[in-house]
Amino acid sequence: MSEKRKGFNFYKSYFDVYQQLKTKDEKIQFIEALLFKQFHGIEPGTLKGMAEFAYISQKHSIDQQVKGWEDKMDIKIHPPTEGGKITPTEQLTTNNKQLTTNNGQQETIDSDKEMIFKTWLNYRKEINKPIKVESTLNILIKKFNSEEHQKIEWVVNASIENGWTGLFWSRYEQEKEEERKNSGKKKGESRTEKALNTMKEINDMLDLEELNDGK
Repeated sequence: MSEKRKGFNFYKSYFDVYQQLKTKDEKIQFIEALLFKQFHGIEPGTLKGMAEFAYISQKHSIDQQVKGWEDKMDIKIHPPTEGGKITPTEQLTTNNKQLTTNNGQQETIDSDKEMIFKTWLNYRKEINKPIKVESTLNILIKKFNSEEHQKIEWVVNASIENGWTGLFWSRYEQEKEEERKNSGKKKGESRTEKALNTMKEINDMLDLEELNDGK
């Protein structure tokens, strides 16, 4: 009987990215993908939205944990079978072969985003967490191509400045929302100051007229 994996270390970084997910569906997708990979060696292929990028940000650590167990036990983790077929049916890694997106074809980064894309890849190499899996690169390229350059640059720079291994796209929207709120406050303060200044000018004029009448 082959040895089955009975547990793994649940890193705090897994919980950190889990907390960044906004919807219940995204959180379930991320946790299920993590568990299926750790216990069955199955790569996620149907993740959507932020759940997909939450998993990508932790993929290096997850893969290292799985590899560490396989090396220690000198066996490979295989998906469970049911009637000779791999379950769940929508997946991903069989016989230790990594499938890629877009029918195995390499995605191409848009020319205007190539520099910032390379910046992110180089940063991951510098922190000894390079992105090696082609399917992960393809998913990342698709995300970069779908976003505006300004947003990509902000997200990449924020991760590099804070030493993060992942890209947190929702933080950009949160930051912009905070800026809009602060801008609204400043405009409100500016209108109040203008009104006070106007009132002061009127009072000064009235005081001056009173002085003239007193003469």
